[in-house]
Amino acid sequence: MVNRIKGLMDISRQIPVDGILISSRENRQYFSKFTGSSGFLLFNENNRFIITDSRYVEQVKKEVPDFFCEIATSSNMINKIYELIRKLNIKKLGFEGHHITYNMYNKMAKTFATTQLISISDSISQLRSIKNDQEVKSIEMASKITQRAFNHGIDLIKPGASERDIAFEIETYIKKNRGDDIAFKPIIASGLNGVMPHAPYTDKAIQTGDLVTIDIGAVFNGYCSDLTRTVVVDKPSSKQLEIYNIVLEAQQAAIQAIEPGKKASDIDAVARNIIEKHGLGKFFGHGLGHGVGLQVHEKPVLSPNSDDILREGMIFTIEPGVYIPGFGGIRIEDMILLRTEGVELLTKQPKHLMVI
Repeated sequence: MVNRIKGLMDISRQIPVDGILISSRENRQYFSKFTGSSGFLLFNENNRFIITDSRYVEQVKKEVPDFFCEIATSSNMINKIYELIRKLNIKKLGFEGHHITYNMYNKMAKTFATTQLISISDSISQLRSIKNDQEVKSIEMASKITQRAFNHGIDLIKPGASERDIAFEIETYIKKNRGDDIAFKPIIASGLNGVMPHAPYTDKAIQTGDLVTIDIGAVFNGYCSDLTRTVVVDKPSSKQLEIYNIVLEAQQAAIQAIEPGKKASDIDAVARNIIEKHGLGKFFGHGLGHGVGLQVHEKPVLSPNSDDILREGMIFTIEPGVYIPGFGGIRIEDMILLRTEGVELLTKQPKHLMVI
């Protein structure tokens, strides 16, 4: 935690700002271990404050005993922050521009009239994109829980089973087997539902010959995981097998191209070029991957227009997909830990087209 706050103070000197206000739940947890649903953190070089409401007095004592705690009602919290800003003589305040709503920004700008507001969201995202050893261990455990949940879900896939029932069983398994929660609602997309990359599960019954995309994730110690495999019920058709192997080729080539210092957009291009070479480019409409941490979608972003640079300590997904109307969808997703010596796959599921 000390190193994280040091990193935040480094940001304050680089921008520069006199103080930093943290508002999002994930960043409150990242910089203080506070898990409550309401509140702000305020930092300068010599002080750290948590501003929250009376529901969290005891929780603050337990989770963040080294912070000064200020209690305020929700409607008076901005005024309480302003009192601290004046007391600390903060003239330039860094804040989470990507998180604060338009109405909240206007309220802050009006209340903090003599203080300049400067968004530092991008700098915080970059800081969070490099994981320390404890974060890596948490994500590894989340990934192990996810993989066991995947294996449990696979056993339930059969003709007549519904997407909804399988999703429910996977979610229940995660929560019963050390998962804090699910990282997102499970995606169980069978048959033509698979043409939607983020298809909501339905009451549709799985049928013989269906492709079934399973995209799931668990949370452990606050950290997320993400895994996708597409399986087929009974014998695959030649077209299903052909397209699956194209997606797999694209994923494997992208993983092999990953190195510290490379542009995220260049890795996206490796996979995208292979899919385009086979005439399927228009059916691959999303980015190749994303960072994973306290949120399931973080920096870095692996997409054609990304400016992100891949660095040691980043954890991110590689997930090419092809979605063809009238056919269905195929996606293969693994989480990657980038080390100096190369990549480490955090997901160990087999990559061949599984026949159920």
